[in-house]
Amino acid sequence: MITLIENFSRINTFLFALIWVYFIAFIIYTVSLFSRSKGLYAFGRITLFIGFLINGYLIIQRWIQAGRPPFKTFYESLIFASFCIILVYLVIELFRKVKIVGAASILMSLGCLLFAVVKVDVEIINLPPALQSGWFIPHVVIYFVGYGALAVSFATGILYLFFPDKIELKGDTKWSNFLINALGGEVIDLEEFTHQLIIVGFTFLNLGLITGSLWAKFAWGDYWFWDPKENWSLITWLIYISYFHLRYVKGWRGRKAVIFAIIGFLAVVFTYLGMSVLPTASMSEHVYTGS
Repeated sequence: MITLIENFSRINTFLFALIWVYFIAFIIYTVSLFSRSKGLYAFGRITLFIGFLINGYLIIQRWIQAGRPPFKTFYESLIFASFCIILVYLVIELFRKVKIVGAASILMSLGCLLFAVVKVDVEIINLPPALQSGWFIPHVVIYFVGYGALAVSFATGILYLFFPDKIELKGDTKWSNFLINALGGEVIDLEEFTHQLIIVGFTFLNLGLITGSLWAKFAWGDYWFWDPKENWSLITWLIYISYFHLRYVKGWRGRKAVIFAIIGFLAVVFTYLGMSVLPTASMSEHVYTGS
């Protein structure tokens, strides 16, 4: 907590503003769960979009300052992770206005930003030769969009554990009115919704593995080097491919499938955040500076 408070004095003014804008958006989205006011929800969406623009500006600003893609340090990657989570939710919101998923997505994005404050760095670090490649940007962007989709699927999966049945929005009770506001007035199957998000996220994970392998081939002469992060990326991939196998071949649905998917996202989190705690961390080209 002391570190967090001290680091707030060091952070970029726009990052400070972004945290507050996302926090306000979270409060508005949460309040809108209990209100039928279209104006309140519209204000929340505008606030969130303003935050998204600030988030994008922070990435561009860092890119210009560093003279390289801003994905090298833990701090930079967390800013980008926050951006990708909100990006995925905003795309979802074009098709389904599920406010409760919006609130959960903003909360996860805020978590990334507060972690970024803990990991804040002011020194610009140059890319090592191995990362100075045309594959660097597409590989990282593809993976992080996939992470964003899987993060939102994690949120909807958790919601499914509380609302395990296909939700029919009918009646005039306080509970049904809450669900109408929270789910945008639509019938929704959260398990299927989670599954569709996992399909999107897993597609991007596959593209990330392919671009990473091609990059490795051009940079080091082989497609795979059993780097610790490569290994955990493979473990994560195997968990999700097992999820699809169990769903389509064994007929897993409902709670079992969602819990398996949640385990998959926890593997994603460890792949992203946990590499520095491994004994083999020093062997990895993928451990973030400042982690």
